[in-house]
Amino acid sequence: MNPTPANPPASPFHEQELRIALVMNGGVSLAIWIGGVTQEINRLVGDETVCGGSVYKRLCEMLSLRPRVDIISGTSAGGINGALLALAMSQGKPLDPLRDIWLDKGDILTLLRQPAQADPPSLLDGSYFHKAMVEGFQKISDQQGLGLQTPARVPIELTLTTTVLRGEVRDFPDDAGTVIRDVTHRGLMTFNRGPDLDGDPFATPDIVAKLGAAARATASFPTAFEPFYLPAVDQKVTSGKVPVPCLEGHANFKLGCFVVDGGVLDNNPLESAIDAVFRQRAEGEVRR
Repeated sequence: MNPTPANPPASPFHEQELRIALVMNGGVSLAIWIGGVTQEINRLVGDETVCGGSVYKRLCEMLSLRPRVDIISGTSAGGINGALLALAMSQGKPLDPLRDIWLDKGDILTLLRQPAQADPPSLLDGSYFHKAMVEGFQKISDQQGLGLQTPARVPIELTLTTTVLRGEVRDFPDDAGTVIRDVTHRGLMTFNRGPDLDGDPFATPDIVAKLGAAARATASFPTAFEPFYLPAVDQKVTSGKVPVPCLEGHANFKLGCFVVDGGVLDNNPLESAIDAVFRQRAEGEVRR
């Protein structure tokens, strides 16, 4: 018979997963402010040695919580910040350059078209903006970090809104079973990864180009920027000198179309975030 130890080891605390669904609305005046919040959220859920956030780690340990952002739904400037956060989380990277990205790439003086340009399609240069977005995503991806995280460890459902100019004819059944035909201009672009999903868009070599195109599509404020063209599978298109990838498999609308800012019809994409909540699985106790 073994004697009972005088000081038995303490039982570990029951850790509860705290899941966060982010809804990031549009508003150019809030872009840098939302960017700061985005960086703090990445510090909350990211690795302490890479992203900082030791204060958050101690608080979570005190409360026996393990935070995770698994849903991001964004529009316009909020969509850009949300996409940058999704990329950083999936690759285990910090968001330290985010402030400089907004201050440098989003500077109104660099976005303005040349005053001598004849018949400009918009006040600001959308081609430059698209190039700046791709460079911003690449800058985050080039940061030192943990490397690509597994979909099981970091599942993400990223949804960005846009507005399809020509719209699509769709049939909607009502409660009585009557089919109502209408034209919808609402568009969604999704980038999903998880343990039950086939493939991981964040592991593909063209993820920076695709997120750059989606960011340009969600943040194309009318008159400020010209409409953005999203090509179909068989089309090769450039924006300025930057190739525009096809978002087949990510867009819920027929490609080969012009789009403008997602905030025109859905500046606070709460519905898509709530819908995504019900698609997330749980293996333990979860707080949302």
